Amino acid sequence: SNAKTSKDRSDAVLKLIQQRRSIFPKDFNGSQVPRSVIDRALEAANWAPTHGKTEPWRFVVFAGAEAIANLESVKRAATTQLFADSPEKLRAALDKMDRKAKDLVNVQYIIAICCKRVPNRKGELMPMWEEQAACACA
Repeated sequence: SNAKTSKDRSDAVLKLIQQRRSIFPKDFNGSQVPRSVIDRALEAANWAPTHGKTEPWRFVVFAGAEAIANLESVKRAATTQLFADSPEKLRAALDKMDRKAKDLVNVQYIIAICCKRVPNRKGELMPMWEEQAACACA
């Protein structure tokens, strides 16, 4: 019956949600992740809800050790600039980056999620908090 099929589907979705876990770089084991898996995840993310149908999310995929090292270098430079007037905060931030750097050895991809505000169909920008919420859902 249709009701049973609907219940089965909702049970399957609930089970998937209940089994979701956060996995951190320190937990990675170096197993290869095919690019097709990343592409499929990004395809799913594109279905995130958005108010005004603006789809403000943009994904930047850093693939491989060289790209990740370049990202880390840019992040370090930006952190140095951000905390230029606060040596204590700068030292703490850079120390944390150094501690976490060792965990990146088994990371194959880093996906940056950016928010680009675009006008909706009426030519209006949605409130920034709504666009950020949409990006968070993606």
